[in-house]
Amino acid sequence: MQSVANRSRTLVKICGIGSADEARRIFDLGADAVGVVVASGSPRQVSPDTAFRIAAVMPARTLLVGRGDEPDWVDLARSWSGPVQIHGPSLGLRRSFIRALAAGTRPGPSEPTPIAILLDAPTAGSGATWDWAKAASPWPELPLILAGGLTPDSVPQAMRAARPWAVDVSSGVERERGRKDLELVRAFLDAVHGCDTADGRDAEPSPSGFEALR
Repeated sequence: MQSVANRSRTLVKICGIGSADEARRIFDLGADAVGVVVASGSPRQVSPDTAFRIAAVMPARTLLVGRGDEPDWVDLARSWSGPVQIHGPSLGLRRSFIRALAAGTRPGPSEPTPIAILLDAPTAGSGATWDWAKAASPWPELPLILAGGLTPDSVPQAMRAARPWAVDVSSGVERERGRKDLELVRAFLDAVHGCDTADGRDAEPSPSGFEALR
């Protein structure tokens, strides 16, 4: 993990955004990035057209989230102007990407090195809590994004256990599956910023934000 994470503020990504209006409201609350999910089977899946409309709000800070083994993923990811987050193998994608892994798993030996690593619960996308102190990245020199089981109540514990560069939340800020609750988003952001302040983490992160992961 980057040593700068011990003193730099923690960035926040709100994932599973469903519309451009929702993205605007979440950015207005102070989120550093949003994620749009195009992976099939997700309750938060949006169409490519909707994903591009959401990205138009803040292109450099909107992450495209998908599975590397799905049809048309490579073409869609190549045309995306912001950061790309891949679950599963990259399958020939010729661009920078964030690699998402379930805790306790490792990438294949021939996979290219990502620009950042996201560690999720052992069952990725489940929203289940896990032992954040065991968030061991296969690329410890890269920015670490922590996900899985994060809520306004649990995120300070997770931050202190793993010292991530950023935290990623989806179901933890929903009262109804697939729909973000803005009061919970506000509470989550307040919890992250409050933990940073209490722990003296006030320096700017390096890299400075999600736009640096393009």
